[in-house]
Amino acid sequence: MKTPILFVKFGQKDHIEALQNKGLLYLNTVDFFKKLESEQGTRGDLLEGATEIRNVLEKDKSILTINPGAKSEIKINLTKAQIRQFYNYKGNIFSLFSIFNNKEETQVIEFDKSMKTFGETALIITNVNEFLKRLKLELEKQKFKFIWGIVDYYNENERNLKELDIFSKASTFQNQNEFRVYVENVNNKPLKIEIGSIKEISYIIESEKLTKLKIERIKR
Repeated sequence: MKTPILFVKFGQKDHIEALQNKGLLYLNTVDFFKKLESEQGTRGDLLEGATEIRNVLEKDKSILTINPGAKSEIKINLTKAQIRQFYNYKGNIFSLFSIFNNKEETQVIEFDKSMKTFGETALIITNVNEFLKRLKLELEKQKFKFIWGIVDYYNENERNLKELDIFSKASTFQNQNEFRVYVENVNNKPLKIEIGSIKEISYIIESEKLTKLKIERIKR
């Protein structure tokens, strides 16, 4: 798996400070992120956890039958519909904005305004490998099953989509450049993981002031 060179975490000021000072990570449930759709619009994803999607168009001449075979049976001609199949994931998610090396001498990263909706404060993690190492040690110590990786963004308007998983997300959210940590948790409740201070590998900045990052590679 290709590893990012930088992480950026947007959030509430107190949460970001706790993340830097104590390494305190807040992991919410899959259901939590789905429900955000109605509350905050830009963040939630009603397709979170989808494993298969089929888009029905008018030319398909499809008919939806309600209560088939019953006296109350109702038939409706579908002009446009989306049929979704979900897996009931029981676990928690921690997300980070990820930046990869494009191997150019100078690399400029611009942040979409929508990222500011995640919170007024941002934490730039400058040593990704060390951060993931500490997180891995703590998760293993607590005997959690977990997996992490880059989110794959798909076109939710394609005719048929199959074999989607917890690292699949609608293209509507591709500006988030998400690196995701998924932790299995049968309790299906929010989770807190503490990995210790990461002050020496991170930098705090107000989200409003974080519009661009420039990475310059020194020639040797």
